[in-house]
Amino acid sequence: MDKEEVDEVVVDEEEVDGDALRSRLEAVQRELVASKLKLVQAECTIQDLQHRLSVTRNELGAKRISRFFTRPQSSTT
Repeated sequence: MDKEEVDEVVVDEEEVDGDALRSRLEAVQRELVASKLKLVQAECTIQDLQHRLSVTRNELGAKRISRFFTRPQSSTT
């Protein structure tokens, strides 16, 4: 092998490494997108649960107040 052939082999190996790196980068980017999607879905679920909890607390508070005002008054006679 002369110097030009050796240089060609090195360039070919670098191209293969570059292709492998690009493929790996694309795979990591897809994984990142999937992870971000899962994060957003989890945040939406949390937000929905927080809203439902708030509504339930408000309803419970309203029922307690309602019961307080509708209790029969005891007579002190």
